[in-house]
Amino acid sequence: TVDRARAIGANEMGQILVLMYHHFDTEEAEWTRTPENFRNDIALLKAENFYPINVRDLAAGNIDIPAGKTPVVLTFDDSSPGQYRILDDGTLDPDCAVGIMQAAVEPGVWAARATFFCLLDVNPKERVLWGQPELKQGKLVDLVDWGYEVGSHTITHLNLSEASTEDAVWQLAESQATLEELIGGGYQVTSLALPFGEYPDSDDILAGGEHEGITYAYSAACSIASKLCPSPFSSKFEPLHIPRFRGSNNPASGKTYIADAIQSLKTSPGLR
Repeated sequence: TVDRARAIGANEMGQILVLMYHHFDTEEAEWTRTPENFRNDIALLKAENFYPINVRDLAAGNIDIPAGKTPVVLTFDDSSPGQYRILDDGTLDPDCAVGIMQAAVEPGVWAARATFFCLLDVNPKERVLWGQPELKQGKLVDLVDWGYEVGSHTITHLNLSEASTEDAVWQLAESQATLEELIGGGYQVTSLALPFGEYPDSDDILAGGEHEGITYAYSAACSIASKLCPSPFSSKFEPLHIPRFRGSNNPASGKTYIADAIQSLKTSPGLR
């Protein structure tokens, strides 16, 4: 593996682009991406030779991608319905995020990899596991079977910087346990996205704990920060502090986060 990496000039200390999406609808907004623009995002990433991996693989340093490709991590917070929708005829909505990614899968070019951070009890109810309660378990199982990752976003989108330690531990434990039970098959939920990007007083709360006999542990946690993530092989890498660029643009400022991130890697190719 080392010889192969040297032969293709792999930069294992290069920085990694991690993207964060929330909602999908017909109108672009600060935290909302349109299906058309998301297709354009995938097309741009493919054209620039990026290849997706899951958060758990980033945290573990498992960068298993084709030669000549650069890893990119796509993450989805809030389990909103536009991310994953099944139509009345039982087919996958081609305009939801999962449908768009599945259509983009191409051997050696793009894989079914992304991490979905799910909510379990929140208003509006449509953000509880994508809003189709009778299909929630099947959706979770299908995601994992296809190659995607399921992670926690707490139960209620809890602000961990304001919550008591007891509430934080309860939600972290219960969220992980509930998702693992729904998915079954021994699947382990190991990744977490911090609601609002806010951290508790101590990272120890994220790393593991116990609530009423339910133990939990997270090996990766994602925040909100418009900067590239250090390589998992770098001493600067903090698996519980993974920074993410927003996938949606900011219409008020005209800022295009993905294009800006890619341009920064073109300007300084040694970072890639």
